[in-house]
Amino acid sequence: MHARSRPSRFAVTGFAAALLVGAGGLLTASADPSATSSSVFVPVAPCRLLDSRTDGSALGEGSVRTVQVTGSTGDCSVPAVATAVSMNVTVVNPTASSFLTVWPADRTLPTASNLNWVPGQPATPNAVVAALSPAGAINLFNAAGAVDVVVDVNGYFIPTSTGAVGPAGERGPAGPTGATGAAGAMGAPGADGAANRINLTQIALLRWDQDPGRAATFPAGTNPWDVAFDGTDVWFTNIFTNRVSRMDPRTGARVDFPAGAEPRDLIFDGSHIWITNASADTVSELDPR
Repeated sequence: MHARSRPSRFAVTGFAAALLVGAGGLLTASADPSATSSSVFVPVAPCRLLDSRTDGSALGEGSVRTVQVTGSTGDCSVPAVATAVSMNVTVVNPTASSFLTVWPADRTLPTASNLNWVPGQPATPNAVVAALSPAGAINLFNAAGAVDVVVDVNGYFIPTSTGAVGPAGERGPAGPTGATGAAGAMGAPGADGAANRINLTQIALLRWDQDPGRAATFPAGTNPWDVAFDGTDVWFTNIFTNRVSRMDPRTGARVDFPAGAEPRDLIFDGSHIWITNASADTVSELDPR
């Protein structure tokens, strides 16, 4: 039995004519030149489809023999989707001058021949490509005398759509940037902002200083130095006036208290204010209330 393989495929547009190698050199023949469908050729290791010598069924004069190609016939296995077959056809032991024609089993016998011989001619091969009938068969016709026929398959054709989809190719380069599109429709109005922190009268009078969100600035004594907070009021020292001031941070209202000479640093201990007097080298304690 011959091994079968599928080493490669190549596309054929239309039904290509076969290249026939015979005793006279390179010949060309086609069993169906009118076919125009696109197919892919699948080469296989040669396998024997028919040998009439094995069962004594030589083709007689004017006889037609139908040979099933698709499926498993002889040593060959051809898929049911095959549309044509590539063969090496050999005639052996011819008894009269004649010719052999190979054609699709569902068609009328054409007037062309694929092989010609004279009586007693040695075994003569030729390459033939024949379309298949819808049932996957071909016909063989012998014009005169008797002759044995040997058919070896070396490939077949299948529709181009039968093969599996190949892998996707690499992404191509990005195209140029398109033109800017038209402006979109205006969106809905946004939510209202926060309310004014000052009233309209203050705005009209440009009293931005009354905005509670702005930093407040209040007058202090001479050369204020240190500051502390007792939880309610702000305290700070005034070095050059020897005073300690208590200020309401909301209104800026201020009350001054006497301290030692050149008061500088002060701290609130939770109940009293303590002040350092730099020039007097003393510390003063002051009740904040």
